[in-house]
Amino acid sequence: MRQPIKVIFFLIYFFSNQTTAQTTSSGDYIVTTGNENVEGVGKLSPGEKGKLFFLSSENKRKVYTPTGIKSFSIDSINYISYCNDFYEELSAGPKAKLYKKITDYSDEKIYNGVEVVGFVKTTEGKRGDFYLLPATLTQLDLITKKNFRDYFSKLFNTNDSLISKVKNGNLEYSQIKKAVELYNE
Repeated sequence: MRQPIKVIFFLIYFFSNQTTAQTTSSGDYIVTTGNENVEGVGKLSPGEKGKLFFLSSENKRKVYTPTGIKSFSIDSINYISYCNDFYEELSAGPKAKLYKKITDYSDEKIYNGVEVVGFVKTTEGKRGDFYLLPATLTQLDLITKKNFRDYFSKLFNTNDSLISKVKNGNLEYSQIKKAVELYNE
């Protein structure tokens, strides 16, 4: 009983704002898997199994999961869909982008009729973890407290000052956004 109430509450909240969405230009957009850019108003549902509720400028409502789109922007915050999850862009530059995982579809079941045949493939890590996408790569690298020091020491390989900051603890995991910004300078 509790789950349907949450869904009803969220739908009422989302659709009660549609008159505002129709009269204002929010700058929200999605990029579909077919590279189509669609403008409108979007809202992310809360929770691990987040979904994107989107009202296009033509007043077409649609619900998206990570498999249905490549990227999107809500309230000037950029997101990507990668390996069946949504990731929020925290920092972007010419050398790398930093993302935070905001959904976790890792235990989502795949069905063949009524029979479970497997689970959705996602990245390692959990919701809230940080990932780096170097400009030279096409896959996200999971950055943890455990691998931060080694990863960034290798990343800063030509900057002795930054390497020493990482190794002596002046630049640590809690400052990951700052570390990526320094790398991008």
